[in-house]
Amino acid sequence: MSTVVLIRLQSGFHFRRGIPLRFRPILGKREIWHSLETPGRNLARTRACACMD
Repeated sequence: MSTVVLIRLQSGFHFRRGIPLRFRPILGKREIWHSLETPGRNLARTRACACMD
């Protein structure tokens, strides 16, 4: 199972999700990063849940 993390940068919160080992050679990366475009933690959590679906 992949790890999901919220990260706060100066630009706002970002969603980081690890890619399972079997897909890493296909995608060529270990993680997926996505800007949640919000400085608020609660809204970031809501948007991160939407990204997971």
